[in-house]
Amino acid sequence: MLKKKVLDIGHRGASGSKPENTKSSFLEAIKLKADVIEFDVHKTKDNQIVVIHDSTVNRTSNGTGKISSLTLRELKSFNFGTPQNPQTISTLKEALQLIGKKAIILVELKNTVKGFEHLALKEIERIPQHNHIWIHSAYFPILINVRKLNPNIKLGYIVYFSYFHHFFRNYYKRLSIKYDISFFSIDAIYGNQFFIQNFIKELQQEKIQVFTWTVNDFMTMNKVINWGVDGIISNYPGLVKQAIKER
Repeated sequence: MLKKKVLDIGHRGASGSKPENTKSSFLEAIKLKADVIEFDVHKTKDNQIVVIHDSTVNRTSNGTGKISSLTLRELKSFNFGTPQNPQTISTLKEALQLIGKKAIILVELKNTVKGFEHLALKEIERIPQHNHIWIHSAYFPILINVRKLNPNIKLGYIVYFSYFHHFFRNYYKRLSIKYDISFFSIDAIYGNQFFIQNFIKELQQEKIQVFTWTVNDFMTMNKVINWGVDGIISNYPGLVKQAIKER
C-alpha cells in the first residue's frame, strides 16, 4: 500500500489511444479518470494561444507550416484528427472550457509563448477559482515572466534530465524559492535510472514535487513509483491507477 497519492497525468490527453492534444483525447482522459490532463500551447501569427506540441502542424495534421506563421483561421482549416473523425485545433480557451474542473489542468508553455505569457494567463484568469490550472515549461525565462504576472499560479520546471543536474541542486533550490516553483517534470529515460532517484529525493527534501515523463508501461511505472515520484505523466492515463492497484 502506497503511503502517498501518485497523480495519474494524461500526456496530451489520452494520446496513446486518441490523436494527441485534441478534444477526443481530452474527453478520453476524463473518461479514464485522469487526475491531471497535460497539454502544450503555442502562439499563432495573430496572437492566439492554441493547443499543439510541435512548432509546426506537419506531424499532427494534414496541413503544413509553422504555428507562428499561421493564423487561427488557417489552423482551423486543418484536420488534427483522423479521416474518420476529423478534428480542428483547439484554442487554450476551448480546451480549458472542455475540461472544466473534471481534472487538474497542466499547461505547458512552449517557446513561442515567450514574451506573450499574458495571453495565456488572460484565458486562465477568466475562469473563476482557477487554482486547478497549473503551468510548466522547459524555458525558465517563461516561468519568470509568468510569476511576475501572476504571484499565485502553481508553476513547474521541465527538466531534460542529465547527470549534471545533480550538481545544480543549490541553484535549483534558489530559483525555486525565488520564483515559487512547486514541481519539476523530469524525463525518465532509461539512461537516467542509475542516478535519478537521488535527484528526486534531493528535490523532495526541498518540498518540490517531482513528476516523471513519459511512462507508458507497467515495468517503468513500478520503477518510478519505487523512486517516490509524486506524479506519472503517461500517454495512457488509467494505467497508473491500475499499476498502483496491482502492487
